[in-house]
Amino acid sequence: MERESDEGAYPGGPGCEDVVQPCSMAPTRQRVAKDTFKQIFRDHWRPFQQRHPRYQDRHVQTVIDQMLGCGTPESGSTTYLCPHCLAEKRVAFSCKSSFCLSCCKVYVDEWVAHIGRTLYEGVAYRHVVLTMPAALPREFYRDRSL
Repeated sequence: MERESDEGAYPGGPGCEDVVQPCSMAPTRQRVAKDTFKQIFRDHWRPFQQRHPRYQDRHVQTVIDQMLGCGTPESGSTTYLCPHCLAEKRVAFSCKSSFCLSCCKVYVDEWVAHIGRTLYEGVAYRHVVLTMPAALPREFYRDRSL
């Protein structure tokens, strides 16, 4: 199906001007790129792995690859079609990893909701952080079975 030129048309595309609510696919302002974290991994992950062989693990690499591919069409996407103006919008899939800064918000929100359901109203709670001597983390790093 061939579409007419959208030049000078309503922002949502031709056909959307008769709709009470304009097309949700109307152009929006660009989001600020949240790619800094990913760029740090792109630039420094391989050298980090070489210096720290513990992280040369297939599972760790899978998590990193998912995070780096999150929100990119190369990792999968779907296309939506506006029924009014036939504008197409391609939306990339997320990785749904708890390591990804964009996707981890879902996990945090679910955790907060779970904690909110398990706490008792009117009961005072305290948060306690336990620490260990500086020499112990090195031992735990060397022998993961500890």
